[in-house]
Amino acid sequence: MPRDESGAVLITGASGFLGTYIADAFASHRNPLLGIDRNAPRDGSQWKRFLFGPCETASIESLLTEFDVTTVFHLAGGASVPASVLSPFGDFAKSVPGTMRLLAEVIRHRPQAHVIFMSSAAVYGNPTSLPVAEDAAIAPVSPYGIHKAMSEFVLQQYARLYGLRVSVLRVFSAFGPGLRKQLFWDLGRNARETLARGERAIVLQGTGHESRDFIFASDVAKAALHIAHSTGGAGFDVFNIGSGCETEIRDAASQLIAQLDLDIDLVFDGEARPGVPHHWCADVTKLRTCGFSPEVSFGQGISRLAGWLKKTIEE
Repeated sequence: MPRDESGAVLITGASGFLGTYIADAFASHRNPLLGIDRNAPRDGSQWKRFLFGPCETASIESLLTEFDVTTVFHLAGGASVPASVLSPFGDFAKSVPGTMRLLAEVIRHRPQAHVIFMSSAAVYGNPTSLPVAEDAAIAPVSPYGIHKAMSEFVLQQYARLYGLRVSVLRVFSAFGPGLRKQLFWDLGRNARETLARGERAIVLQGTGHESRDFIFASDVAKAALHIAHSTGGAGFDVFNIGSGCETEIRDAASQLIAQLDLDIDLVFDGEARPGVPHHWCADVTKLRTCGFSPEVSFGQGISRLAGWLKKTIEE
């Protein structure tokens, strides 16, 4: 029988970038936190129980039977578009089987739990119009996006077959302290290395006119918390998680360099990367109608990120 621990929250991919922010958001609400990840969490004291390993082999059933799990956040899986292009099967193996295994255990032990899947705007590929709404065509241009879309399809059909409550959160370009990859991390690190070599220009891929919808990580976590605490019954729902603002990569990179106080020129090679969409901007009408709006502007977020990068890159 479950312990008297109501409202437990299970997070897979719990030690990752967004998993850490979501854990912090729920910890302040005093929900018992249960985690699964291959790596150790940043703050071990937050967790009531933590299992090390992938979802395919972790003892998910032990968590679901021992605790009264009411919310399941699924973040485990591949997390790199370039890596998925280089190794499509590797990305599939990290993402889809674990999703299937988690769902099977939820159906068996906690069918009333609210399952929240952290998907990606990558499922949209190159939208035909912006801002892109949740009912837009699914047309991914990378294996990463394809595998997110595959997982979404399984979740939708299992929700129908087994009466589950499933919410899919299509996250756009999340950023913030703690993310040690992608545009801002690579730019900050490479810029300092370039200056250390006595050079005054750094080359980035693309034209610079590609655009993204950036949203600060703490706002992603707050949106996730908001949706988790919303009322509702069995069914399948999708939410865009973004700011609703389109920012060109050239402008975003320039703002970070300015916040880092670096005197360096940005040069774009004009070459498109495989699997990388051209322009993104989320239609966040649905999210705002539910009562949520981001609290951290892009400028504020870049300032916070730059402060963290200055300390981290220099270590």
